[in-house]
Amino acid sequence: ARLIYINPESDFSLYDEIVIDPVTIWDTERSAPMTSPPPDRRRMAERFEAALRSQLGQEFGLVDAAKPGTLRIRMAITRVEGTQVGIECEILDVTSGTRLVGAVDERATASVEGGGEAEALGDVFDRWADVIRMRLVAFRNFDSARQAKDQPSGP
Repeated sequence: ARLIYINPESDFSLYDEIVIDPVTIWDTERSAPMTSPPPDRRRMAERFEAALRSQLGQEFGLVDAAKPGTLRIRMAITRVEGTQVGIECEILDVTSGTRLVGAVDERATASVEGGGEAEALGDVFDRWADVIRMRLVAFRNFDSARQAKDQPSGP
């Protein structure tokens, strides 16, 4: 990611489920979510959400209810312009609302002008979803190993 924040108090070993909020599309002129994006932009958000569900579902239980041990992931497509697409990602503890991770990224892709944006961006969405999955698993494994190391050994 171009910019990333990781809460130093986070312990990802505590999480085994994820709530995935619907991906939003932002209106760059107003700096606010689009209330009714055009159909191709809705398909784009749906395509990205499907990629997230596919990738994250490999490692985490996907749930709709808030309970301890659950992360909430919020994704926004913030820019689609020419060959550039930008996203923002926020990962929270679902019960406390504490921000655990925040990230902003932008990628160049094949031209997305003139329709077909959801299809043109499919590979980019798949890549982002894969990276998010890999990072969360790495954070969880690191924190699990740290927890095990900190445990007293033997009587």
